[in-house]
Amino acid sequence: MKMNGGVKFGILGVGKMGSATLGGVLASGAFKKEDILFFDYDENAKAKHVALGITLAQSEKDLLDRSDVMLIAIKPQSFSAVEALSGCDASSKAIISFAPGKRISYLESIFQGALIVRAMPNTPALVCSAAATLFSNGKGDLRLLEYVKRIFSSIGTYEFLDREEDIDMAIPINGSMPAYVFSFIREFVGRAVEKGIDRQVALNLCISSIVGSCKLLQSSDEDLDTLIRNVCSKGGTTIAGLDKLYENGFKEAIVSCYDACSNRSVELGS
Repeated sequence: MKMNGGVKFGILGVGKMGSATLGGVLASGAFKKEDILFFDYDENAKAKHVALGITLAQSEKDLLDRSDVMLIAIKPQSFSAVEALSGCDASSKAIISFAPGKRISYLESIFQGALIVRAMPNTPALVCSAAATLFSNGKGDLRLLEYVKRIFSSIGTYEFLDREEDIDMAIPINGSMPAYVFSFIREFVGRAVEKGIDRQVALNLCISSIVGSCKLLQSSDEDLDTLIRNVCSKGGTTIAGLDKLYENGFKEAIVSCYDACSNRSVELGS
């Protein structure tokens, strides 16, 4: 590893998540542009990123050979190209994988001796507000973990997990959570529109309320139950609505959603 600068960051796949990560890395200066290279199968993606001044590797193997830290941001069904890298010297490299279901043991069988990091970011990475879960095999050149942290700091926040299986258990609260929040907003906005409120006004109010509530939660020393009570007046409007949520199976629906999501992640990994 080049400890005096010039550590090379390679990205295999510059689709939605790969390009979002690249954008965060460039904006933050986590790596210099001249130290970043990529490979993709799509000609339009190649042309777009070459125009940005990013070096195009000639193949997956060329990308691996020239990278110190390589991010795999392709779909699991495209991993035959990754498997073809088996046998290459990866002992001085860090490999980051976004692929759901591709476990550490599988990645180690391809990239022998490497520092392997499984990662599950979410789509707010597109606006540098991701919540990512990470799990490392704790092998190889551990100094490269600092560069892995730089990457994920550039697209939002991250949490290292103690067990690999916790990536599956955490998917409902990070990887899938944006869809659940968007669905929650959609239903409230839809009902507001039915009540005669302009759709954009309803959307603006809902977004601002959720963003503000999250900021309050982040800055408050009070627990969730206290924050909920602070909004609820006895016999008031909020408690009337909350009562109906719970009467109609709100908690049970959340538990079922959480379990179905995490169980499916486990199934995909099998």
